[in-house]
Parts: sequence; C-alpha cells; structure tokens
Amino acid sequence: MALSCYQNGAFLATVLLCDVSLEAAVYKVAAMKNPRICGGLLSYEIDQRIMKSSYGVALYTAKCHDFISEEPEARINDVHEWKNYTAHYIQGSEKKLLGK
Repeated sequence: MALSCYQNGAFLATVLLCDVSLEAAVYKVAAMKNPRICGGLLSYEIDQRIMKSSYGVALYTAKCHDFISEEPEARINDVHEWKNYTAHYIQGSEKKLLGK
C-alpha cells in the first residue's frame, strides 16, 4: 500500500503508512515470548502486556531483547519524526481549508 502511494505521488500518505508498519513491527518483536523454530517455522507466544503498553515501552523492550540495534532505531525515529511533521502539516492544511 505504501509503495502504491509513493508511486502515485501521495508522499504524505506514504510516510504515515510506513510509520504504522514500523510501529506494528516494533510491537510484534517486543511482545515475542519464547521464540523457537518448529518445523522450519518461527513459533512464539505474545506478551499482551507489551501489546497494551505505550510505543516507547515497546521500543525499549525490543532494544533490551536485542531485536533492534542503534542504527535501525535511528531510522525508525527518523520515520516517526517525518510522521509527526506530516500529521501537523495536514492539521494546518485542514484549518486553512476550513477557515479556522
């Protein structure tokens, strides 16, 4: 979906979709408990406490489990910053369009 948005010039939507995907991936790796390989497939349990926690807690947990190192974290944070910029840009545009 993000690739389709990018190819069609919807760059703000691309940033938002990439951020949502990264956030979901961070939550998933942070919440993995007892990962193991069964018949060539990765099997694990999910820690529901992590899934219900804040994004900062999930990112910290993923780092503590060595699922995310410094370089990927820096890139994830870059995407988060662009998402925040995008969200505020969109809010400002809506206010102008609505005359508020």
